[in-house]
Amino acid sequence: MSSEEKKIKWRPNLFDIVIILIGIAVMAVIVLVMRPAATNVNQNTALEYTIEMQGMPEGASQNIQVGDEITDNVRHQLLGTVVSVTTVPYTTNTSTADGLHTYQKAIEGFETAHVVLRSNMSITDSEIITEGGFTIRVGAAVAAKGPCYACNGFVIAIERGEE
Repeated sequence: MSSEEKKIKWRPNLFDIVIILIGIAVMAVIVLVMRPAATNVNQNTALEYTIEMQGMPEGASQNIQVGDEITDNVRHQLLGTVVSVTTVPYTTNTSTADGLHTYQKAIEGFETAHVVLRSNMSITDSEIITEGGFTIRVGAAVAAKGPCYACNGFVIAIERGEE
């Protein structure tokens, strides 16, 4: 018998069928887990939130005017419109000479601006998103940019109103 006459045919047995079914089940579980959950959009409303712009040179916060549109300098997403601006001295953590205590020390020549922004938000079960697509979370880092200023900071408060 020559090798051409001998054809190897694969005939699945019970073990092969079980392995194929397990592979299909694993792939189905992976697809279901990796698929994003359907989010329920509860409302689309105007909300206010506060960002803290840290380490600005003293007097730079005077450039921030009510009505300015602020965008994220990294993602180029609209953050909102300025409602109000307040300034406080810029502080940093400093420890005593013995290293046992830490306190806040004001740094001369710098200030921190608390900027309240208003934006139309889409509120879902798990997140709040501005109309520009920026996800708002307390503690989220922001690289804010306005008409003639830019600074890094954090979201420090969200005014959610009546719930």
